[in-house]
Amino acid sequence: MLTMWTIYDHPKDFPKHIVAREWHTAALPDSAFGKATPTKKASPYAFRMRRPTRRHVPEPGPAMLFASLDDARRHLQGRGLVLIPRNPSDDPCIVETWI
Repeated sequence: MLTMWTIYDHPKDFPKHIVAREWHTAALPDSAFGKATPTKKASPYAFRMRRPTRRHVPEPGPAMLFASLDDARRHLQGRGLVLIPRNPSDDPCIVETWI
């Protein structure tokens, strides 16, 4: 299982706070990545991948409220987590994610 923490800047459900919300992603079965099957080509290294059979959606865990962004960052750094900057296509209230 992969656990991530996403920091939100005054989200709609907590408009007066900085929020660090935990997210859990379960390990995917091997079939989720597709199955390699040999092709009829001459090369013994030629394979094609079948499409995954299902997708997994991350599940929310607990949320922690902070007075400032620095407080939230200090708390997550103290857990030994690593920062992943936000993607420009993320919701505007997402500041960053830590894994």
